[in-house]
Amino acid sequence: MTDDPRTLVSTDWLAAHLADPDLRILDGSYYLPDEGRDARAEYDAAHIPGARFFDIDEISDSRSALPHMAPPPEKFVSRMRAMGVGDGHQVVVYDGAGLFSAARVWWTFRLMGKVDVAVLDGGLPKWLAEGREVEDMPPLLRDRHITVSRQAALVRDVTQVAAAAKLGDHEILDARAPDRFRGEAPEPRPGLRAGHIPGSRNLHYRLLLNDDAEAMRATSLTHLTAVSGANLAIVIGGVLLVLHALRVGPRWRRRLVAATVVAFAFLTRFEPSVLRAGSMALLVLLVAARGMPRDARHALAGAVLLLVLLDPRLAGSLGLLLSATATAGVLVVAPVVERRLGRVPRRLRTVVAITIGAQVTVVPLLLTTFGEVPLASVPANVVAVPAAALAAVLSFLGSVLALVHLELGAPLFWLAGLPARVVLGAAHGFAGLGGAATLARPTTVVALVGVCAWVLTPPRSRRSRRVGAVALVALLASGVTPLLGGLPPRQLTVTAIDVGQGDAFLIESPGARILVDAGADDTAARWLRSHGRRRLDLVVVSHPHLDHVGGVPAVLRRLRVDAVWYRPLPTPLPEAAEVLAVAAERGIAVRSPVTGDRARVGDLVVEVLHPPPGRPYRWSRSELNDTSLVLRISHGDRRVLTTGDVEVVAQRDLLASAPGRLQAELVTTPHHGADTSDPAFLTALDPLVALISAGRDNPHGHPAPATIAHLDRQGVVVRRTDLEGTIRVAVPSRPAAGGVPSPPRHATVPRRLGHGEPGRHRSPGAIAPPGHRTSEGHRCPSS
Repeated sequence: MTDDPRTLVSTDWLAAHLADPDLRILDGSYYLPDEGRDARAEYDAAHIPGARFFDIDEISDSRSALPHMAPPPEKFVSRMRAMGVGDGHQVVVYDGAGLFSAARVWWTFRLMGKVDVAVLDGGLPKWLAEGREVEDMPPLLRDRHITVSRQAALVRDVTQVAAAAKLGDHEILDARAPDRFRGEAPEPRPGLRAGHIPGSRNLHYRLLLNDDAEAMRATSLTHLTAVSGANLAIVIGGVLLVLHALRVGPRWRRRLVAATVVAFAFLTRFEPSVLRAGSMALLVLLVAARGMPRDARHALAGAVLLLVLLDPRLAGSLGLLLSATATAGVLVVAPVVERRLGRVPRRLRTVVAITIGAQVTVVPLLLTTFGEVPLASVPANVVAVPAAALAAVLSFLGSVLALVHLELGAPLFWLAGLPARVVLGAAHGFAGLGGAATLARPTTVVALVGVCAWVLTPPRSRRSRRVGAVALVALLASGVTPLLGGLPPRQLTVTAIDVGQGDAFLIESPGARILVDAGADDTAARWLRSHGRRRLDLVVVSHPHLDHVGGVPAVLRRLRVDAVWYRPLPTPLPEAAEVLAVAAERGIAVRSPVTGDRARVGDLVVEVLHPPPGRPYRWSRSELNDTSLVLRISHGDRRVLTTGDVEVVAQRDLLASAPGRLQAELVTTPHHGADTSDPAFLTALDPLVALISAGRDNPHGHPAPATIAHLDRQGVVVRRTDLEGTIRVAVPSRPAAGGVPSPPRHATVPRRLGHGEPGRHRSPGAIAPPGHRTSEGHRCPSS
């Protein structure tokens, strides 16, 4: 999105402008009575730093018997002055639902003639999901002068709306949920009748939001929403139908189709997939005009060759590669698959064969480009691709009819919604299926490629049996890996699970297994399950920020957990409360440790170095960060220090209270390596290895160059998940005086191509770990 301070701004924009003196942030949260949420209480518990609370209930026309009528100008001026909002201020409004009531606050400002006001895209949920700071103290308010000029043209009264409904000369849109619009659900506010204004249309506001994007990405269905050659094929087919109905001759038919191809390519800004399809179409038209035999396979080869000769840069275009490869699968592989599906009904057989053919051929490209193929993508595409094609055809026909009269296209649009729901259903249904064929686990790749090869071999042939046997052995081997992963290590080992922007550290010894934090989603749980970790002695939540606690409920549900250490603090984050609810449901003991607590977990000794009891950091820059649990975990002479997100204030307290107990051979760098650390604290840790868990290209700039530089000057081996993916390190022993330290044995998984090269940071005097790599890794969404 493009940030526009008069309409919509991103969380990145707001974070970059938080310190602007003329910025005013308003929490405009409002919830319907049946939601059971208290907007004011949630604001008091946690809000974006500096935000004021805009009370929609109170800032309205109290003289009216109806709720939430627009406030009179004098009341608006009075409330804004008291909130310190005045002339010359840039206002940003958010709400706790993402995008619901904030839009009303934005419109209220516009009604009063104030234009420098924008809505925060994604609202508080997105802000929290990105791990950004919140606070629970109100800002210091000073009266500011504000002038308003009520824009009467933005309001219609009941008589004007009734007249518009009767005459039909205006569109009346109702943004409520469809069941409320139809009167099938009761109104949540007492005294209001169900139903809608006669002649109005329902456009539920959630239809304008992007809640389904993550499910589409998780199942590799995003190509269905992108401009592609399939769209061009639908348009050409529609044009040919019209030309045929008009009895246009072959010569003019070819000319008009060629003009359509060029126009479509221009309108779509010459997308590589459209260029591929358009070039193929033009070549087919050319050979048809010359009376030559037509072969779509030759047209594909000729189109790709022509495009690369015209623009060699297209040879590296992923869009063109995927489009050409998938098309080759449809033309070459699909007929083979269709023969294998001999007993399936003909039409269904053709559709399924085309989908499988395209999927089979893009597998090698996806593996070499992204390093993995989500297993859910194969069945999801088999279900969704035919449905998406049907939805696109119906929508195209509806659009053509709507050019004549809108009502003519409406039935087709309604019909197109049915297969569109199938697409979304496939996305959400298959998104929950974990697992992927990944280069980090070669047996999974062999299994996937083996299954693809088996599909292409003649049924019941000797080759088919051999390939099937290889695929079966690989499938069994890929299942053995998780079982082997469940075996304990020979020494103290730490695995930084790649959960994107967040923390998830697995600490293992021959007799114990502890997980500290679990990222923002279920990535850590899926990694643990797929790598054979079915049981955890202890799960530690360092502090209740989403990028640390969000994945803990999934871990508690999917693994056997003996105990949880967690200090609940005031936060509106539902995942934080969910930890306690799931633990109670599964009978898992929950403890809130404080400084001085000490416990033996198997053969590990766990010491709590921080925080002290109570809420001593209530007024720090970030209470949640500074109240992070800091643990020293010992196994013989090897120690691990986990630091959560402690910042300068808490770090200085640790230097004062536990200076002799901070040293450890391996540390998890505070706050993802941000520039919120005291150099003296990093020096006192004196680690041999420092792990940094951060998302690739994260919006916070983690880790900070200054932090990396300081660790390098100490001679510390710095390992980063944003560059290396999941990292497993055997904690090295500290050398005796005059001795040589044991190098940290480690395993690392390179990131996907296009997401940075694998690597590590170290100074010339740092320990140089050997470069052995093993299959520990998982591609995860950034949080």
